[in-house]
Amino acid sequence: MSFAALAAVSKMRAGSAAEKLIALAYADRHNEETGCAYPSLAWLCEFGSLNRKTVIAAVARLEAAGFLTDTGDRQGNTKQIKVYRIDLESIPKAEPSHKRNRTESGTVPKTAAEQSQKRDTDTVREPTSPKASPSPKRARSTEPKLKPFRLPADWRPTRFPDGTVAREVADRRGRDWSRAAVESFRLWAANADDKDGVGRKLDWQAALAKWIIEQDKRDGRSGNGRVGGNGSGGDRTLGAMQDFVSGGPVD
Repeated sequence: MSFAALAAVSKMRAGSAAEKLIALAYADRHNEETGCAYPSLAWLCEFGSLNRKTVIAAVARLEAAGFLTDTGDRQGNTKQIKVYRIDLESIPKAEPSHKRNRTESGTVPKTAAEQSQKRDTDTVREPTSPKASPSPKRARSTEPKLKPFRLPADWRPTRFPDGTVAREVADRRGRDWSRAAVESFRLWAANADDKDGVGRKLDWQAALAKWIIEQDKRDGRSGNGRVGGNGSGGDRTLGAMQDFVSGGPVD
C-alpha cells in the first residue's frame, strides 16, 4: 500500500465514481519502489463492488488518461494479469471550490441582491405539463447485468463475518479441516459443469460458505467427522483459523 498514492488519488477529479474506485484500488496495491501495481480483475470487482464490464471499462479509461500504463509484464498463474505503472502526476486534480462554482460562461455567480433583482424581472414560466415527464416505468438502468463467472485461478477466500454459520463451523472444525474443505471446493469448481448456477457463480464467497456448512452436515451424517483428516480438527481456537478467515494461504 502506498499512502502517497492514496492521498493523490483521493483528490482526483474522475469522470465517474467507478473510475475513482478503481484508481483507489490500484493506489492500494501500488508499490512505491517499482511504481507498479497488478491487482486481479476479481479483486478489483470485489474492492469496488462492481461487475466485470464496469471494471474493465474504468481501467481502459484510466489507461487512456495516462494514469495507468501497461508495462507489458504479466503476473499470476496464467500470466493474464497486466502489470500497470501508475503515473501520479497525470491524475486530474479536483478544482478549487470557487472555480467549480463559476457558471459555464466563466463569470462568478451573482450576489444575492442581483439574483433577487433578476427573479423580479424574469417572466413567469408556464408550469410543465405532467405529461411531459417520462413515466418511471419506462426508465431503464443502463448498468450492465452482472453475469455468473468461473472461479478465477487467483481467487482466495475472505474472512467469514462474525456470527455467521460458516464462521462458526470453520472455528469449530479447525484450520486443517477448513483447508481441506477449501481445497475440495476448488477441485469441485474446476471440474463443475460450465453452467450458470453450477460451474459459474455470481458470488463464489457465498458458494464457499454454503459448501463449508453442507460439508459439516455430511460429516455429521457419515459419522467420520473429517474432510481429508482424522476428525480431530486440530486446534479449534479462533487463532488457529487466522490463515483461512483472513484470506491467508490456503493452497
